[in-house]
Amino acid sequence: MLVDAPRYESQIDLTNENNSQTLVILLTGENKRVLETGPATGYVTRELQARSCKVTGLEIDEQAAAIAEPFCERMIVGDLEKLDFAETFKGELFDVAIFGDVLEHLADPWRVLREIRPFLAPGGYIVASVPNVAHASLRLSVLQGDFKYTELGLLDRTHLRFFTRESLGELFRDTGYSIIEWRRVVLDPFATEQGLRESDYPPYLAQAMRNDEEALTYQYVVTAVVSDTPIAFNGHDEAAVPRTAPLSSAMAAIRAEENRILALERRMATITEGWHSLTPRLEEAEAKLLKMTQHAGNLGNDLSRMRNSIGWRLLQIARTPIRVLAPSGSPQRLPLIAVRRAIGLAARRGPMALVKKVANVRQWPAVMRNLRRPQVPHMDLNAAYQIWLERYSITPERADRLRIEALTLTYRPRISIVTPVYNPEVSWLRDAIDSVAGQVYDNWELCLADDGSTKPGIRELLEDYGSRDNRIKVSFAEQNAGISAASNRALAMATGEYVGLLDHDDVLTPDALYVVAKQLNERPEIDYIYSDEDKMELDGGRLDPFFKPDWSPDTLYCLNYATHFSVYRKSVLDGVGGFRLGFEGSQDWDLTLRVTELTDRVAHIARPLYSWRKVPGSAAAADDAKEYAHVAARKAIGEALERRGTPGQVLDGPYKGYYRVKYDIIGEPKVAIVIPTRDGLDMLRKCIDSIRTKSSYTNYEIIIINNQSSDPATLKYFDQFGGRVIDYPHPFNYSAQMNLGVREAGAEYVLLLNNDTIVMNDDWIEAMLEYGQRADVGAVGARLLFPDGRVQHEGVYVGCGGGLAGHIDHKGYYALGECVLNVSAVTAACMLVKASVYQEVGGLDEELNVAYNDVDFCLRLRAAGYEVIYTPHARLVHREGGTRGHRHPDGNESLFRSRWPNYRDPYYNPNFDVDHPFALKL
Repeated sequence: MLVDAPRYESQIDLTNENNSQTLVILLTGENKRVLETGPATGYVTRELQARSCKVTGLEIDEQAAAIAEPFCERMIVGDLEKLDFAETFKGELFDVAIFGDVLEHLADPWRVLREIRPFLAPGGYIVASVPNVAHASLRLSVLQGDFKYTELGLLDRTHLRFFTRESLGELFRDTGYSIIEWRRVVLDPFATEQGLRESDYPPYLAQAMRNDEEALTYQYVVTAVVSDTPIAFNGHDEAAVPRTAPLSSAMAAIRAEENRILALERRMATITEGWHSLTPRLEEAEAKLLKMTQHAGNLGNDLSRMRNSIGWRLLQIARTPIRVLAPSGSPQRLPLIAVRRAIGLAARRGPMALVKKVANVRQWPAVMRNLRRPQVPHMDLNAAYQIWLERYSITPERADRLRIEALTLTYRPRISIVTPVYNPEVSWLRDAIDSVAGQVYDNWELCLADDGSTKPGIRELLEDYGSRDNRIKVSFAEQNAGISAASNRALAMATGEYVGLLDHDDVLTPDALYVVAKQLNERPEIDYIYSDEDKMELDGGRLDPFFKPDWSPDTLYCLNYATHFSVYRKSVLDGVGGFRLGFEGSQDWDLTLRVTELTDRVAHIARPLYSWRKVPGSAAAADDAKEYAHVAARKAIGEALERRGTPGQVLDGPYKGYYRVKYDIIGEPKVAIVIPTRDGLDMLRKCIDSIRTKSSYTNYEIIIINNQSSDPATLKYFDQFGGRVIDYPHPFNYSAQMNLGVREAGAEYVLLLNNDTIVMNDDWIEAMLEYGQRADVGAVGARLLFPDGRVQHEGVYVGCGGGLAGHIDHKGYYALGECVLNVSAVTAACMLVKASVYQEVGGLDEELNVAYNDVDFCLRLRAAGYEVIYTPHARLVHREGGTRGHRHPDGNESLFRSRWPNYRDPYYNPNFDVDHPFALKL
């Protein structure tokens, strides 16, 4: 239909860069996917179409939409502020989002800018033109109620706010962007077509208008990218705006008051919102505290009554001879410990298990070692860590010895430490620099890139250190460009063969670089090294140690476990292009993902070399401190999936900073679920019913391996089962039964499953299959829980009990049990394997007829080059030993020990006690 066009120019002169429409078009570029909000006249849209851009228009006015629609690939008519972005733009990503004379009309531009961020493609940006109504001529018109200039688009009654340079920068900074380019469209406020004369104003005001860049600016046109750190707005931006005379005191005062009120309003809204959300939590905490106080009082009364009882007194009298004749830790105490443990073994496994244990003479030396091993008290990890630090921290005497050892190393590479600096506390920055200067290994350099810090004392401190030690290099930027850009500037100064990363308020241990150099002497081919770490309180106390697994590529998808202290071969960093803009807050994670796509030569130093200071507002102090970091993390992981050709989704994990990669399942391959049983109908029926009623995956077959069942009810169930039942008419041999089931299955995948399990979540098969389908994965295990909800299995670690294996319960340690993990083994109580891979390594070893067959199988998979994966996203209840009880034949234990005598579990940190999971070895 025909629509009367508004009174605007009909052509755009692309040579006139003092025109906002021209600048929007030029900054948008060519061949882009563009979201244009408020296309109105359609002139910008038409030019973008001519430049091969694919434009999606979003316009509130139907007539205006009709004008622009012919030039759009898609036109959406609606209110930008009432739009459901997730529903409207599902699956869409834009290279550029244009806000041409739009932001000043919005009631809540903060919300709109925040919600558009997820729909910007990698490298995407925003171009916005915003009329500047801070200049004096328009301010006077506003005060007088005289709106003369609507035909010029300067001001009308739909403008909801005023923007100055500072408030526009604040808007983008608050919504998570950095403005990387400013353009001014200049207007002469006294031009004759405006109908105003300089004499219409008081002399001081007219002079201010002549000298004030705000008064001369008709519009600002800006380009903004997603970032964690804003451009510093310290008066004028000399790189983008010509220097002019100072603003008059009257104008400066008006603008400062506007900005102050705006900041106070926003801060008050944030405080009010936070208080409303905090109130229920405070009330809940007070109720819990009261309940715990009452409980503690009751326990105290009970304890007092118990200690005053006759029974307690008699017990203490009876124990006195034991304490005197067999003190704790003495050889005399060992027989008492042996008796207590023997009674426990008989109670758990029956008297015959105790008899067999005693009869196995070959195990007596291991039993004696375990008897002498003190029981680990239930100690808080941080309390245990203080003891660990006292034993293993670098004393001045040890530091002197290490300095001499460092000089004797055959290979002494230079290690460059790169540190971006932006407004830290001066004392923390000094600590960070001193921690490098105090290294016992001397072949280092420290590259400090200040990113436009405004805090007093920082520049002076950096210049002082730079003048004192020629190994300390310092560069300064006039304005803040973000941590990625600053890190790249620091990296450009580095001349070392290796590069280590240090934040400006963190600390290295004195031996950090020596330990790294020593590792490189042992393995000079290494391209990437990471260490354990801890956190540092503001008073310097160290706590919350993170003792990490060795290289775990699938774990890295869940959380950035490697992070500190990271050291890279510089040529590899150069090969990936250093840090990437747009990933601020997770730039280190993105870097590690890209580096480990080029190399698998990765080493882990199992010792905390780095203390991450718990600065208020940092990720070390609170998981939810930096929302933009979580957005960047998902983006980094998602792009890694694309680069590696493994399509999938990146979902939020159970906590901030944790994620789930959910791979797309290719096709719908058949899964054969092989379940061995001997009678036990009640358990078997519950297991199979849970599979049939719960499973969302449909292309599966259940195969029962019947091992000499005789119960009539069980045999009748087999007849009515409706699936395959394969007889195994021989003495019990778990390995042989499962091997038979796999041979007969004829499916691409087999899922070994015990009959005493119950499925808990619908997508349990998909959760295992998405990893099992990968060519590099040999076996996938699930999260198994006891019937009472306690964790039974989160993978298997090898080495406990003198070289055997045990199920892992991470006990909440860094929430690792909630992550997909690379592990040494998983239990065959629920294990998915490719049938071809199963046959390739020979299946389960039938000599291990009862125990350790699954662990042995997984270790053979790993020896063949396959990964073994634990996923928490397949959950089952497991009543371990529900059919045949707990039986670990001595022959199985001996064979397993002899086959894997020197296996060190790479995923269980050597600082932990092998017999007391996740308790520090003190």
